[in-house]
Amino acid sequence: MTSWEGKSKGTKFGYSIFIGILRKFGVIPAYVLLRFVALYYVIFSAQTSAIMLDFFKQRIGFSNFVLY
Repeated sequence: MTSWEGKSKGTKFGYSIFIGILRKFGVIPAYVLLRFVALYYVIFSAQTSAIMLDFFKQRIGFSNFVLY
């Protein structure tokens, strides 16, 4: 089994909001919330976004068309 030693940027409060929406409203509203969270990190965490795009292009072989 592989072990991941990275850091999570989420907080306990953020996780509890996600779990609360998931329990009360279901999967679809929880994933709608995650779309806004993901968009926030794409816009305000440029270094992380660049690393992810590089990973998808070079390691997995996605083209630019598939990513956007």
